[in-house]
Amino acid sequence: GTKVDQGILTEGKFVLLGSNWWIRSGAAQYLQPGETPADAANRFFVPVAYTDPFGSTIKVRYHSNRFLWIEQTENDLENKVTTELFNFYTLSPQRVRNENNNLTEAIPDELGLIKAMAMLGKGNEGDELAGLTAHTDQAEKDLINDYWLVPETANGITDSVALHNLARQLLQHATVRFVYDFEAYTRSGGPVAVSAIMREEHHTVDQQAKLWLSFEYSNGLGEMVMKKVQAEPGEAQKAVVHPDNTVTISTIDTAAQNPAQLRWIGNGRTVLNNKGNVVKQYEPYFSVSHRFENIKELVETGSTSLFYYDAARRQVRTEMPGHSFSKTIYDSWQ
Repeated sequence: GTKVDQGILTEGKFVLLGSNWWIRSGAAQYLQPGETPADAANRFFVPVAYTDPFGSTIKVRYHSNRFLWIEQTENDLENKVTTELFNFYTLSPQRVRNENNNLTEAIPDELGLIKAMAMLGKGNEGDELAGLTAHTDQAEKDLINDYWLVPETANGITDSVALHNLARQLLQHATVRFVYDFEAYTRSGGPVAVSAIMREEHHTVDQQAKLWLSFEYSNGLGEMVMKKVQAEPGEAQKAVVHPDNTVTISTIDTAAQNPAQLRWIGNGRTVLNNKGNVVKQYEPYFSVSHRFENIKELVETGSTSLFYYDAARRQVRTEMPGHSFSKTIYDSWQ
């Protein structure tokens, strides 16, 4: 068309081949200046630099002479990202220094999952991982078990005060702590869960900084089926299942409790078709509990649109709650 001319396409690094314009990829470089192919062979032909279509180059340096782990990258402006410590158990970086000289460190657990992460700043400005190790001893296991089994108050509300006290012990001086529950099904019939504990301010600024908690529950396919995030005290929904399987939903003001308790925002139920496409997505709701909930009267509240797909899994129609709809029509590529 006439929207662009040859000069604009050339400036955008498009390449003219025949009568068509193409966008090229970047290129990997295997030789440094003055090297021979034998030098590249001695490195097992791993790239030493990458150049994008605009000519910007990122140099790569590897750890030791094994050429398996990238130790440093450097761009044309001499900005460097350096891995100062590797975890050879998980074959991954453990402590990284970024372009602004700030350090970030993470440690895994026995399964190789991230256990905790700390933003250290330029050394001792931020948080730290002191007191946390990859090995989970019995005392820490007991603490984790208490965290997942924290009791409810007399009104059937999550005791967020006790939960936060346990979370602070698990977090210690780190920035983020992840707590996993792989025994949920055998213990209570619930899905596998992971909780993220995050501080709002660095440990060096406020050792008793507020914490932010979230819980994610996954099904057997590893898909997230529910997420609970803490919210300020206020009105929330509580479900009671009676012996005859009828359900009563009541509204409780968690701010009126003594002490005041947090609410929890739960995502509404997501309904998928047999291809894994979303056909319904219900609205979030406030709950009195941080635990997994599967009661229809809670997770299917509000309204939802209805989504339709064609055989190629493209969304072709959306029906709104008010029975209005929108359609997308696809034709052949031209």
